[in-house]
Amino acid sequence: MADFKGGKLLAVIGDEDTCTGFLLGGVGEMDAKRQPNFLVVRKETAVSDIEESFKAFLTRTDIAIILINQNIAEMIRHLVDAHDKPTPAILEIPSKDHPYDPSKDGILRRARVSKKFFYLQQTPPQFISQMSSYELSSHRECSTQKISVRHQVEVTRRHSVSRVFLEKKH
Repeated sequence: MADFKGGKLLAVIGDEDTCTGFLLGGVGEMDAKRQPNFLVVRKETAVSDIEESFKAFLTRTDIAIILINQNIAEMIRHLVDAHDKPTPAILEIPSKDHPYDPSKDGILRRARVSKKFFYLQQTPPQFISQMSSYELSSHRECSTQKISVRHQVEVTRRHSVSRVFLEKKH
């Protein structure tokens, strides 16, 4: 498979069953430096070893997708969430012992946020100001404290700014 020009590899970080399944499917490869494209994580595997392999997979130009068991991704969540390049893509997958939890998946969380910002960026500015009470700000009143809390979010093409206003009512 190494003779295939222009092809990219999958990398797998997972438990023994996950890695064995992908290796039996033909995913296993060694690069020119004899480094495999998989890491079998066992109970005794140190988090630093997982981090080191993950960073190595991120820097390899022959890897397009990193498949990682979600429970292992939780161990190195800071590295997974810090990765913002399109390749290699990081996909969190379930393992035999740990079912998939969509609320922990970084890609789904980013997709939900991107969907909101995409919608707002595609909306003409004159309509955004009309939507501000629904989409961009929320308003709450505490009747016992007589305090009004207003949360406003400004969205531009490059960034968003969040402001919270506390106003004491007379």
